[in-house]
Amino acid sequence: MLHPRTTAVMIGAALLITACAAAPVAAIRPAPKAPATSTAPHAPQQSPRPEAAAQPALTQKEAADIHARYYKLLKKISRRGGAGIEQAEAGAGLQMSRAQYRIAQLTKQPRKPPAAVARTQFFIPRPMPGQPRWFLAADTPRGSQGIIHLVFSERSPGEWRVVSGTYTSSQDKRRLPDVAVGADGLADAVDETARDSLLISPRSLAQAHADYISSWGKSHRELFARGRNTTQLLQEENDERAALNGQWSMRLRSRVLPGLYTLRTVGGGTLNWFCRTQEELFTSQTSGISARFTHPHTRALSKGASFDREVTTRKMSCFLAVVPPVASGRKVAVVGDWSSWLSVEGS
Repeated sequence: MLHPRTTAVMIGAALLITACAAAPVAAIRPAPKAPATSTAPHAPQQSPRPEAAAQPALTQKEAADIHARYYKLLKKISRRGGAGIEQAEAGAGLQMSRAQYRIAQLTKQPRKPPAAVARTQFFIPRPMPGQPRWFLAADTPRGSQGIIHLVFSERSPGEWRVVSGTYTSSQDKRRLPDVAVGADGLADAVDETARDSLLISPRSLAQAHADYISSWGKSHRELFARGRNTTQLLQEENDERAALNGQWSMRLRSRVLPGLYTLRTVGGGTLNWFCRTQEELFTSQTSGISARFTHPHTRALSKGASFDREVTTRKMSCFLAVVPPVASGRKVAVVGDWSSWLSVEGS
């Protein structure tokens, strides 16, 4: 359930710190962050199977039919408040959509259909031996200059699900290179460990972005270009950390998820989609200082409770990054994202 309004990891948790029943002492608005300790994905490596190698690539019409069925099903699911979403999505996409439907129910938001799509481009990678087939749908929502990317994966023969996705604003869309397409109309998928002429491999990129955020920009600083999911996010986090005034401590943890999707671009770079779970752990450092959430989403997930000792927020995020070839001299630009709070727990 990825809508244009779901544009960011920029949804502040808004943890309001209060001294007993007195006026607020400080307010922090943590944006979804990548945590201090991180682990790289360790997806099981499958041995090539003859039947997998022989799988034909999808045609544009087949991809369009799968895409149309997804939106038709999503409209029905939206009217039911999210019931049956597992029929349309899986993996990170499913977890975030379930969380969004739950938050919508808790905050009594009206049930809305998915955004109408004005036009769609399909990019179908050549099947890789031993790997599930997948393809990318690039949707331009009606009335929007941004772009929604949806990753469809074949979970079992003929069963397709949206497993990842991102939204890129009209401003960041200008930073997107074209996907390289061969004479046969197919794109090239890139293995998650491939480096060749790239600045960084897809797997290393996912971990580097987590480490960059969790280290407050000290790790891999030279790798990433300025932007909303890099320097802007870091600035917000630094402001929020300063607002704690030492009354609450904050620790960060993340786990990069299996399922990295990468396409080769014109000029030899790549477009990379990766997801991770993230936790923010707050611990009170001063007796008598309680905290509660003021952002509608985290307040709903916490049921408006106040916390005296500790509280942990959990969220999931997917990102789209542009990796240039080494020879270009450019940095990695993180130009798209999709994020949702999953839970708030504490005492």
